[in-house]
Amino acid sequence: MYPVTLNSFVVPDVITKTGTLPPVPQAVWDDVVVLLPWTIYLFSGDKSALRTCWNGMRKYVDEVIPRDGDGLWDPQLWQLADWLDPAAPPNDPGAGRADGTLVADAYLVHVTRVMYRISKVLNEPDEVTEKY
Repeated sequence: MYPVTLNSFVVPDVITKTGTLPPVPQAVWDDVVVLLPWTIYLFSGDKSALRTCWNGMRKYVDEVIPRDGDGLWDPQLWQLADWLDPAAPPNDPGAGRADGTLVADAYLVHVTRVMYRISKVLNEPDEVTEKY
């Protein structure tokens, strides 16, 4: 199995090694743990990526994402949100109008739906239905 850890913003991880950004979970970026194997399956029809990554995907969704009392992302954790907002200051693209927590929660809903679909493909729906 592949270990699931708190990932960085880039691969290879040259930013956290310099101490610029802390290695904290980030919606959308880290959701690739679930979305990439799913996309590989959709385009190839090969379930092996899903089978290989299943435990890591579950661990990411169940343990790595810091959650608030409502089960969504912890709103205290800063999220990237929309870095393409033309109204954001040029020197601070993260200050766009989109709320980072809203974007993170929207992706969490999407990733949860994908996890359910993966569970059906792998014949694991009972386990996932109880959680997701």
